[in-house]
Amino acid sequence: KEKYYFLNSLNIGIIVLNESKKIVFINEWLLKKIAPETGVRNGDFLDYPKDKYIRFNQALTEAIEGGRSSVLTMQLNPIPIELFHGEISLSYNLSISRLSKGHDKAVRVLLQFTDVTQVKEREKFLQEKQREIDSQREKSFYQERLSSLGELTTSIAHEINNPLAILKMNYMTIRKILQRKELLSSDIDEIILEGEETIQRITNLIKSVQELAHKSGVDEFSKVTFKEILKSVLIVFTEKSRSTGIDLRIDLSKEVFQVPIEANRSLIGQVFVNLLNNAFHAVKEREEKWISIDGEVFEDSITLRLIDSGEGIKKEIKEKIFLPFYTTKDIGEGTGLGLSTNLKIIQSHSGELYIDDENPNTCFVVHLPIKQAQK
Repeated sequence: KEKYYFLNSLNIGIIVLNESKKIVFINEWLLKKIAPETGVRNGDFLDYPKDKYIRFNQALTEAIEGGRSSVLTMQLNPIPIELFHGEISLSYNLSISRLSKGHDKAVRVLLQFTDVTQVKEREKFLQEKQREIDSQREKSFYQERLSSLGELTTSIAHEINNPLAILKMNYMTIRKILQRKELLSSDIDEIILEGEETIQRITNLIKSVQELAHKSGVDEFSKVTFKEILKSVLIVFTEKSRSTGIDLRIDLSKEVFQVPIEANRSLIGQVFVNLLNNAFHAVKEREEKWISIDGEVFEDSITLRLIDSGEGIKKEIKEKIFLPFYTTKDIGEGTGLGLSTNLKIIQSHSGELYIDDENPNTCFVVHLPIKQAQK
């Protein structure tokens, strides 16, 4: 034993075993770590269930019988050696190697325990910080996207509204001239009226897009109904449903759309824009094409269900669908940030966004509190 005493000066754990797995030597560093809890001493045998600690047993056997060395990384709680069973929560790298045979030809196996707890904690800290940075980067990307969209939309709206105003004035002038000369027939008046209605539809559409693209922070909550939120959204998608032949089934007169909630109107509008966009993309090639939004009111919350005529989402896709940058669309058709952003927006409202597996069709559920908790 005396020849191993110099190992007491090392700041790592050392155990020397003979070929019978009896402890020939255990250094002071390791004794201070485990002896108060386990009572381990020199002369003890390593007695452990081999079927439980297969990797450790295999590495130890290979060192004793074949002279091969191994390195195992482990969380020692519980320690993978039965005699170390105290309330120890440390991470170790365990090196197992056979010492050269001496003049007595006796086999000795060296177990070296290197404490890497601080390294593991540092890695965990860095991983958490990286997740925070990724989250902030995604949020920043989304806010920049909204801001750019708002600026672009305002610019386009200004350029379109000017000629629309001229066209509207021209229609009014044409009607007055024809009336004055008594040339305004019912057919001509109907054509003029159709033109005026088309201009008004374009004006409403531009106004709706401006409202949806308005840059708004997640702290700006106000009392708003889903009717007010969806009214702007539906102006855009009503036109889209006409051109694609998709039946849009939404009755804004129902109670669920009339109840005021505390929410950020712009951000919740973005959630339904993304959900409706996905639904339109999913059903546009189907024989049966429809999308519905309905829900129910509870005492302190509201649940809305957006359902389309699709046959649900496959399990392997469902597990990834809320991850940032994951998309099932073709290249150029989506960034993969829609559902990931939706989830963050709903969570910022203390709500839930999930897929209803029990519905035979594709169904996304939005659950929001009527009142936000005081922060």
